[in-house]
Amino acid sequence: MLEGVRLNYNERIKRATDLMKTNNLDAIVLSRSSESRSLCYLTGVDRYCATLVLHKDGSNTLLILEQDLIDAKEKAYADEVKIFNSSKSHYEAILEAITKNGLTKGTIGIEKPFLRHDFYESFRGNLPNAFQIINAVNITGQLRLIKSKEEIQLIKKASIIASKTMGSVATSIEQGVRENELAAIAEYELRKNGAEESATVTFISSGKRTQAAHPPASSRKLKPGDFVLVDVHPRIQGYCSDLGATFIVNDSNQKLIDNLKQVLEARDKAIQNIKIGEKVSKIHLSYSNQLTNKGFIYPPIPYFTCSIHGIGISSNDPPSFWYPIDIDIKPGIVFAFAEAPTRSILNKELGIRFEDTYLVTEEGVEKLTTFQTDF
Repeated sequence: MLEGVRLNYNERIKRATDLMKTNNLDAIVLSRSSESRSLCYLTGVDRYCATLVLHKDGSNTLLILEQDLIDAKEKAYADEVKIFNSSKSHYEAILEAITKNGLTKGTIGIEKPFLRHDFYESFRGNLPNAFQIINAVNITGQLRLIKSKEEIQLIKKASIIASKTMGSVATSIEQGVRENELAAIAEYELRKNGAEESATVTFISSGKRTQAAHPPASSRKLKPGDFVLVDVHPRIQGYCSDLGATFIVNDSNQKLIDNLKQVLEARDKAIQNIKIGEKVSKIHLSYSNQLTNKGFIYPPIPYFTCSIHGIGISSNDPPSFWYPIDIDIKPGIVFAFAEAPTRSILNKELGIRFEDTYLVTEEGVEKLTTFQTDF
């Protein structure tokens, strides 16, 4: 662990069980930690083949694939760690952990959006009918929404790494460089600057490929006048940041540059207008209104608040698509704001992306990622 940064897992378990009692849950089963990361949030263990069973009294069991036991047992914050070595023994171990304290009926919470269909069906098939299963993402979302000072410290460290990395990538953007070369530079710089890994794919696109929402790098070479979109997500001690930027190869088109600056101005005004207690969607509305007032035509987007998502132990922490999203703005929420939709408000054949990580405080909003595109 980083010196001076200790995460309080006992306090997390206490908050989780308080929410479980409020929502009449007898137990919660968390699995597939590499996707939802709620299991990692409560245990410190991030493994694909792992399951946590947490009872409302706080007692808990971490089930881990036998091959991962040595590593997991050293890191896990759990009452007990048990192994499984097959799908059959996995489901049997889950049932044993649920019923170990004499629980024979009740309500079990799961994070349904993150479970494979076959896992859910097998889990349900092994669980007696006396148990009801409900979707508990509202509980795990609420649990992870407000960041502690230790979490904020780690997100700030990740944001420093993101900003340094973006600066290195910016100096490498020139005619003839391939997108995948830029991705290699970004991922090398992330680790060189202290990141453990990238929280998700490093997105690089150029030219017409910038129309894609989440484009992985291709072998395309950059050409004069290209827009280049770069999006990095460093993770350190489990916590991440999100930083995206738009560049122009041989940026001689002053009209486009001026328009990009207007987009950033609209973003800044929307952020400055944030008020504690208002809905998250107000940020998005403020931004789109600012753009409309500047004469841009804001294209439709598939989700009302898709410009905004939480940042924390996941690059899509609450609030986000998987968790309740249009919640009240509160101090301690950390979010990323991707100011532009997939297709550019400047040119239908080009996409743009400026994305930064922000912390809501009692005094306002603090921008954690400090990189600025030098047009």
